[in-house]
Amino acid sequence: MLSTLAWRRSVALTRRELVAENIPKVMILRLLFMSLGFAIPTIVVFWQSHGLSMFQIMLLQAIFAVTVLVAEVPSGYIADLYGRKHTLVFGSFFLIAGDLQYACSYDFKTFLAGEIFIGIGIALISGADEALFYDSLKEIGEELNFKRLWGRTVSFEMGMGALNFAIGGLIASSISPRAPFIVGVVLYAIYPFVASTLVEPERGKPLVEDGHFRELARIACRALQENRGIRWIFLVSGSIFAFTQVGFWLYQPYFKECGIPLSWYGFIMAISSSSAAGFVLLAHRIEGHLGERKLSMLLAASIGASFFLFGTFVTLWSPIFILLQQFVRAVNRVVFSEHLNREIASETRATVVSLKSMSDKLFYTALLLPVGELVDEVGVVEANRCLGVAVSCIGLIVLLRRPWRNKMN
Repeated sequence: MLSTLAWRRSVALTRRELVAENIPKVMILRLLFMSLGFAIPTIVVFWQSHGLSMFQIMLLQAIFAVTVLVAEVPSGYIADLYGRKHTLVFGSFFLIAGDLQYACSYDFKTFLAGEIFIGIGIALISGADEALFYDSLKEIGEELNFKRLWGRTVSFEMGMGALNFAIGGLIASSISPRAPFIVGVVLYAIYPFVASTLVEPERGKPLVEDGHFRELARIACRALQENRGIRWIFLVSGSIFAFTQVGFWLYQPYFKECGIPLSWYGFIMAISSSSAAGFVLLAHRIEGHLGERKLSMLLAASIGASFFLFGTFVTLWSPIFILLQQFVRAVNRVVFSEHLNREIASETRATVVSLKSMSDKLFYTALLLPVGELVDEVGVVEANRCLGVAVSCIGLIVLLRRPWRNKMN
């Protein structure tokens, strides 16, 4: 009955109208995609309640990061070959399987299966929805509105993420840390039904070229060998990404040391997430006022200070130090992306930007296991103090080696 009604409706609507409906549908899909946020505020507590050490938790995240990194290589090809619509539906099944696996898991091996499922799902969906969004606007002649509409979508997504953090923390504290995964399964189950109603927009014939990976390697080597500025951006951005992301996984054990109730975790994460959105809007203004040299010094000092503060004060109000890391994360995301684009030629821009994303993940993956081992050995408070020393030393070395140029000051 429903399929008959949908068929009659599709006949009544023009092709342009059907494609235009992709825009609000993709917005809905992006909101559903944020359902993983329900479990995030208490997931470390969940892992630890099942006997996992911080080293094992960091190992899970390292394998997850590698899974996403490896799966991203063929995911774009799959989307271009079989269509973005089918890729989104396929990816959503992996997200459902991942959350369902977590809802039924009790040990490291079964948690690992869930991480791999979710990693593959994220890799398949990431980029495919944005590409379909843009191509839909292009087909109906509205591609000039992409920046405004996608920006609105991202803002809705960030707001939903913050809301999910708050709700997820309450669900975990009042029912069980496992309950947010069950909520995720229910909401993710809606995703394939919405995705299946999308209309594949027109696009050019997919390009399948021999030697693609050789060309990728050639561009990477040339960019890094010939441009010290690009090497510096890769090093600084990757280091900042790694330390702030690893620091994120230390929040929940730190909250526990501070005696913060589990029901507060979601609200703290929601506030910190919202603050990042505000810092993103202020990033360019801050850089314009300080200049690149002083801003780089401020970032190094801020992230080092945040870890030192976490390692010195253990009180109910200590989570306010998260704002320092959110500030650094936001500025890194916006300002250094602009600097990178300023350094590279347009014909290799997309490739180098993708390589930077891969580089960030590699820095992050390399840092996870040593930090996990450190936390198990000395505790989360002392580990934060050690990270403060490490960040300060690395920051000083990198700043001294920076190829400063007058036109960028």
